[in-house]
Amino acid sequence: MQFWQRQPARFGLALDIGTSSVSGALFSFHKSHTASPRPYVHEVYRSLLDTSAGIDAHMLSRHAIRGVREVYEKSLKKSKVPPEEIIVGLSAPFYISKSVRISKPRKDPDSLITQQEIEDLTMRAEADIRKSLDVHMGNDLEFFTKSPGKILVNGYRMLDPIGKNGQTIEVVTRLEANMRSFREKIEEFLRGHRRETRCTFTSIPTATFRVLNGIMDTEAGMVFVDIGGEITEVSAIQDRALESVVSIPTGSGAIIRKIAESFHLSFHDALFTLRRYTENTLEDALTRRIEVVVESAVSSWRLAVSRELEQLFRGGFSPEHIVLSGGGSLLLKYKRGFPQGVFRTPAQRDIPVSVIQPHAIQEFFENPSYFMGPEDFGLACLTLLPFLKED
Repeated sequence: MQFWQRQPARFGLALDIGTSSVSGALFSFHKSHTASPRPYVHEVYRSLLDTSAGIDAHMLSRHAIRGVREVYEKSLKKSKVPPEEIIVGLSAPFYISKSVRISKPRKDPDSLITQQEIEDLTMRAEADIRKSLDVHMGNDLEFFTKSPGKILVNGYRMLDPIGKNGQTIEVVTRLEANMRSFREKIEEFLRGHRRETRCTFTSIPTATFRVLNGIMDTEAGMVFVDIGGEITEVSAIQDRALESVVSIPTGSGAIIRKIAESFHLSFHDALFTLRRYTENTLEDALTRRIEVVVESAVSSWRLAVSRELEQLFRGGFSPEHIVLSGGGSLLLKYKRGFPQGVFRTPAQRDIPVSVIQPHAIQEFFENPSYFMGPEDFGLACLTLLPFLKED
């Protein structure tokens, strides 16, 4: 993985806005003996969101903005000065994304492909995405990320097709956007202490994809599954490109609400009970009753994920490995039985399934990790983004 050179001792803040919490990492860059700069993480903060009633877009946005304020103010007490750079990572439903493929048969297959041809196709793809999203969302959309697209010549991917010849060119482009009103409220608060603060918005799938490209072989294909509180995001990565991201409306929050309903507990008491269950500190009788609820919810989750993976497999996507992250304390339970519950063919069942932790990218940080576990992998990736070279 390669990094840009940056000046030391500048504070930054990475914010991961999810459906169950807002997490933040206060970092700075300090000069070291290495040639490449690395972030120094000072503290990790967390603000839990109230999702006791499930997902309501308006209320969830209000809770998220309140969580951003809480995390920012905690970080300011530590740094004493406002951050110069803030990276805001969004999970669904705080952003939307769309990918399109645009192809063009060439009149003269023997002529050399030009940069202008590629740019024209890319602009057509972007225009199609903007038009289709604007129809559904109106003019309140703010586009913030364009993922590096794939270029195929005669059906085969080419990293640099300029100067080559071919009969057809195909461009795959993916754009991300969020509601302008939501973004402006966040930026207004974050820049309230320092107008020059640079705010960069991205999605958690894009952030994790960019970092995974630096530490794993994504050429042959992989699936990254990020299990959130209310939504699971499934990223299909192949040829070092983010092919697609599918959001599935199920996550660990549904389990907490089911426990609360079944045992007549408050949402926070149900969360505490679930944590004790995963720590094996409940009485045997209560453990067995909780087990029934958890197994039922995890089975429903596997069924929902399997439908999306089947769609990918039918489209010709054949990953070499599947990586899980998020999921809180139940992540290992999500992992167990994943192949048996999801894959149908023997070849698919042989695809290895692993869990990724922040320590997988520890070497790119200046100090030992403050990140807690798989649920902080997205936050760790966001913290690295200012130091990555553009793809």
